[in-house]
Amino acid sequence: MPRISVRACLVPDCQAATRAFVALLHTAKPIIQAGVSQRLQELRRHPFWNEDNKAYRQQNASAFTLAYSREFSDADDAAAKTVATKTDRTPVFVHILCLEVSCHVLQESGARVVDLRSDTLTQPSPAMKAAMMAAPLGDDVFGEDPTVIALQEKVAKLLEKEAALFVPTGTMGNLICVLNHCRNRSSEVLLGNLSHIHVSEQGGVSQLGGVHPRTLRNLSDGTFSLEELRQLVRGDKLQWPVTSLVCVENTHNMAGGRVVPLGWLDELGATCRALTLPVHMDGARLMNAAAALEVPPARLVRDCASVSVCLSKGLGAPVGSVIAGTQDFIRGALRLRKALGGGMRQAGVLAAAGIYALDHVMPALARDHAFVRTIARAVNALGSKVIKVDLEGVQTNILHLECDLKYVRPEQVCRRLLEVNKDEAAEIGEQVVLRAQPMTESAVRLVVHCDITPEDIPPVTKKLAYVIREFENK
Repeated sequence: MPRISVRACLVPDCQAATRAFVALLHTAKPIIQAGVSQRLQELRRHPFWNEDNKAYRQQNASAFTLAYSREFSDADDAAAKTVATKTDRTPVFVHILCLEVSCHVLQESGARVVDLRSDTLTQPSPAMKAAMMAAPLGDDVFGEDPTVIALQEKVAKLLEKEAALFVPTGTMGNLICVLNHCRNRSSEVLLGNLSHIHVSEQGGVSQLGGVHPRTLRNLSDGTFSLEELRQLVRGDKLQWPVTSLVCVENTHNMAGGRVVPLGWLDELGATCRALTLPVHMDGARLMNAAAALEVPPARLVRDCASVSVCLSKGLGAPVGSVIAGTQDFIRGALRLRKALGGGMRQAGVLAAAGIYALDHVMPALARDHAFVRTIARAVNALGSKVIKVDLEGVQTNILHLECDLKYVRPEQVCRRLLEVNKDEAAEIGEQVVLRAQPMTESAVRLVVHCDITPEDIPPVTKKLAYVIREFENK
């Protein structure tokens, strides 16, 4: 199968560049046109083309070079050539290809594309869409959307809290909860150094709320030392902020989806009661933790004053999170939601997806966990020194592939998993494109979700085995 390279040599002028590239595409396969056309708007907006950025262009021209490569059948031999468009101005090589496009093209050609980058990538099922379309609606800012009210009551009951509030995102949910607990500008929150609130929410608690974060070192299971927690609680000194809140995350994303041990949660609750500190749980994947431990979700948040649960991760809804706590807490959260722009009007169309997810997707979460264990065992059975898994740490729907950096980096693994060659396809029995995400300096993350089918798992394990052996033999 010949490999076609299409390289565009474009001038540093947005309109001319776009015209040249469109002309180039007409000489190539329509399937390439379909894949790349979505990138033209991005090309037009890129600062590379800003007339004030001439120095930037000169410095970054080489980094902007990319060949679009794609395997075609033998019938496409005649098209296997490099096309270049030039002008009498100094040419600039411009990067057009991206991984999104290559996956799009491979999918169009009949490859199996399995996307395990995140459980946020799920699409609403036809039944979920039907529930959304049938939902009775009202104005939620007026408190009159019956579907939103039903979702909030459902989650409050599920978590055994007095009340709940639907919010657009998990980041907003966590922010509202932290700000609600930390009303004074001198407040401080204690949280894990690898927690999502600290690492991946843009420091919103300090940026928007003036809350000072103080971190504890996360251990491999997502916990932290309770003795260190006691030592970090501030005394009553004029120069210090006031320790006002402790945050915990369950399951723990950066710990590979581990479930925070129930016994430790009980100890944390007792410790914080003695310190008169409230606990907030970032429960983005709380339902996965409950499924793994086979306990009701309420048991995991028994000692938490507030909790945020995401509907659009493992539960498969398109949008939304729900926060829960006391009636007084939710009244304060409602005001903060409005201030942060989170008040939505006929939001029941989204809340209906959440209700459907809790009724139909949540009971099946153990299936996703079983798929992950199957993949993990297959990788572990290879006995590779290059890429390994910690079977003990595989507890929910997240799997970390640990790379030995002497041999390979996560970015290299992810790039290779996107590629397909003739020998690989023959061995696996089909073309398989596996999308994964570099998670840490040494780990590749795979996340199984409700859109993954039992038929996807054998090709995924075969793809991983082929690529791992390939790196092993280099």
